[in-house]
Amino acid sequence: MSNLDVALRLRLVNQLSGPANKAEKDLRDIDRAARRLNGARGGQRLAGDLSRVSVEANKADAAMRKLDHSAKRLRDTRGRFVGGGGMGGTRAGAGVAQEVGSNLGLPPVALGMTGLGVQGGIVAAGAVAVTAAFTGAAKAAMSFEDAMAEVRKAVEMPEAEFNALEQTILRLSRETPLAKEEIAKLVAQAGFAGRPMQDLARFGTFAAKAAVAFGLSAEESGDRLAKLGNVFQLNQEQIEALADAVNYLGDNMAAKEADIMEFLSRTGGQARIFGLAEAEAAAFGSAILSLGVSSEVASTGFNSLLTKLQTSSKQSKSFQGGLKALGLSSKQLSKMIAEGPAEAIVEVFRRIKDLNPEKQMGVLTDLMGLEYADDAARMAQSLDLIIKSLDMIDDPARSKGSVDRAFSIFDDLTSSKIQKMNNQFSALGANIGKSLTPAIGGAADAVSSLLENINAVFDRAVKIDEMIAKRAKGEALPPQQQAELDKNPGMRREVEEGQRREHHDLFQAKARGGP
Repeated sequence: MSNLDVALRLRLVNQLSGPANKAEKDLRDIDRAARRLNGARGGQRLAGDLSRVSVEANKADAAMRKLDHSAKRLRDTRGRFVGGGGMGGTRAGAGVAQEVGSNLGLPPVALGMTGLGVQGGIVAAGAVAVTAAFTGAAKAAMSFEDAMAEVRKAVEMPEAEFNALEQTILRLSRETPLAKEEIAKLVAQAGFAGRPMQDLARFGTFAAKAAVAFGLSAEESGDRLAKLGNVFQLNQEQIEALADAVNYLGDNMAAKEADIMEFLSRTGGQARIFGLAEAEAAAFGSAILSLGVSSEVASTGFNSLLTKLQTSSKQSKSFQGGLKALGLSSKQLSKMIAEGPAEAIVEVFRRIKDLNPEKQMGVLTDLMGLEYADDAARMAQSLDLIIKSLDMIDDPARSKGSVDRAFSIFDDLTSSKIQKMNNQFSALGANIGKSLTPAIGGAADAVSSLLENINAVFDRAVKIDEMIAKRAKGEALPPQQQAELDKNPGMRREVEEGQRREHHDLFQAKARGGP
């Protein structure tokens, strides 16, 4: 075994050890990350990542053993070529090349094994590797090209700026465990949502990290952050501050970030009209969701509450009676909301909670109606959680950088590193393939043109045969076909000649089997 072979094998062993070693390392990562997350929910999420890593580790380990076996066979075959040559070596080389090609996912016919010379096995194996590399590069480039077409539809910018954005997306795919196509969809969603062109690169970078931190797909992250930015009329810095607040609440409350985002997407418009800041709406959402209700149920009840409170002067007599039981009038409530929307809601819930238990449900029914009384009761019972969550986001400095911190934890896991390694190869393939796709496209155009001409010939022949058959039966041609004949002398001549041949005595004799 050469020194080069030894070095390569040692490098492979160091880089891709067995699944047991991977699992041990992941357990250390899990323990460290769980302590940093300071919560059972984070530990559960990381445990799920461990499960996925174990699967990937087993796949990688098996693939490396398979390719290592093929490489050793190829090396042994090379020795037979050098030593004895002959057809035996050729057949052995062909077998190894086929095996390597199979490991690369290529069919045997793609290897060009026919008529191999003495060194045909080695040549074929090299050709397989080159073919696989170029095929993979072209596929990666075309896949990315399709994804970037959506971005181009969503944004209007000079070509140089678009190319720079394309490179930013490729860079993000190398720096995060998100595929380049996913990030392109994220940026496209931001473009469709109307985010400023100058913010797209920064928005894409942050939303990609938020996707990892929140457990969302890249497209979902981009779509929700962009739309919330529109609903609350936020600039890029404010979008990042809201996402940091959501992540901070998710880390410290029994609510998932994805659910809080869903709550905000359903209540954002009403919350803004009511006067709540975006972080305050997130705080209410995290508190209500911590009771175990779905984001849909929580948002429906909260929207109804905001509507009732904001339009208190126009509500029914029973509503006014409910306010009176709380020691309030609609005029007083409206003034409280104007001075502090979040504080007004807290005060209403505090007064409800201070009532005798037997009176609480009756007052809630007066205020909210039978349909939403249960929802309001849950919110009133979560008053302590609401106050806690509002205190959390009271100082933005506490949550600032929360998304980055969460991203770094998950990004440090082996599963993320393996995915980023794959993304590196994919990004490289896209960059290489970008220079190949024009030639591939040109060749495809040429082939398509040729096939179009061939198909046109067949279409014309079918039309002529149909016209000949109709005339032979004495049927008149439809106006459209007759007009086509009138415009095309060559086609008319073929139809007439075909009709004459059909009625020629010699042709009739042949049709009857005569001489």
